[in-house]
Amino acid sequence: MNKNEKFVITINRELGSGGRTVGSILAKKLGVPFYDKALIRALEEKYNLSVEEIERMKGKSHTWWDDFERIVSVGHGLSFDIDMGKAKEESEKLTTEKIFQAEKEILEGIADAHSCVITGRLAFFVLKNHPNHLRILIQAPMEYRVERVMRKQGLSEKEALKTIKRGGRPDIEVHWLSLNEGITDYMACILHIDTSTEVCSVAVSEDSHVIFEQQDDTGQNHAEKIGTFVDEALSFTDNHAIPFDAVAVSGGPGSYTGLRIGVSMAKGICYARNLKLISVPTLELLCVPVLLRELVEEDALLCPMIDARRMEVYAGIYDRALKPVREVSADVVDADTYRKWLDECPVYFFGGGAKKCMEAISHPNARYIDGIKPLAKWMQPLAERRLMNDQTESVAYYEPFYLKDFVAKMPKKLL
Repeated sequence: MNKNEKFVITINRELGSGGRTVGSILAKKLGVPFYDKALIRALEEKYNLSVEEIERMKGKSHTWWDDFERIVSVGHGLSFDIDMGKAKEESEKLTTEKIFQAEKEILEGIADAHSCVITGRLAFFVLKNHPNHLRILIQAPMEYRVERVMRKQGLSEKEALKTIKRGGRPDIEVHWLSLNEGITDYMACILHIDTSTEVCSVAVSEDSHVIFEQQDDTGQNHAEKIGTFVDEALSFTDNHAIPFDAVAVSGGPGSYTGLRIGVSMAKGICYARNLKLISVPTLELLCVPVLLRELVEEDALLCPMIDARRMEVYAGIYDRALKPVREVSADVVDADTYRKWLDECPVYFFGGGAKKCMEAISHPNARYIDGIKPLAKWMQPLAERRLMNDQTESVAYYEPFYLKDFVAKMPKKLL
């Protein structure tokens, strides 16, 4: 790197290693701007945005704001102009591929405008071909990292070690912070596949952010759609030189045929690319958008349901930390099926099987949420947690959780 010409320094780091501190000091010594993750306060001041407006934007398009916050964040104030009004209007229309491309262009624009220091894995990769670029990886011994996290976050040694292993904040089970904000700085790129119900969807997440997604809601045509969606996802990541770490697939319960299609595709990719395989329980997957978007009481329980025809559903009961309160089972629903839990606290029913059950469930503590579907883009926090904890499956021997044995029947003879 020639510091007499326009240059860019990108810094990637292990949590607790002091990478941001090194970046800030380095930028000051070189007399150039330092770009990190401190954007919200700068935007509040520069564009007169309230916290409520920011939350509204996050709620309308959470991936847009998360990605924007992660990339366009500064230490010395914004050095380029952004039409936030236009961003508010257009953010809802953006696809994740356009978002990722916008991030890439923003980073390249920063690097072209002036010399600078930038922290973050995306810049580390996006700017790797910059003509005057220095890439720095900050690491430190585990003892140092633990001591630093203990001191800066006020944690015990055990909590600090757990935080470092998670790559982010301490585990706050009641509010399930990792679902709401992602597992901070956990570095993984995962391909997500869900074909467990009538919806077919594929997504790609990197560093706890969804950067690509496709879905089809037109019915049971997964065998036709899944190959195209996966091919588009692989082309997208290959074109941006983003290496995969794992493939996550919705593991059931759900449609027998749908589960087999998704798992077969996931296994094929893992085998061909030597990737890890992650299974995400479909009922837990249904809980993610509820925890992200709905105001759920602290003592409430979640009851995701998948339609199993007639008055039968595949259902489980979880607390807000997604700890099972009752194991997954096939329920024939009547007024007493969930009375034990409804008598004690509010219970939220949602998913494809919930609507037909609400006439039978007339309890005052019953809450119904419409429009909740298992989508690949919601798999990211669950998949990352499993990958981080090395909860992976055998590519050769894994089978989805069908819950009930498949029974083939002869069609009734016409009279």
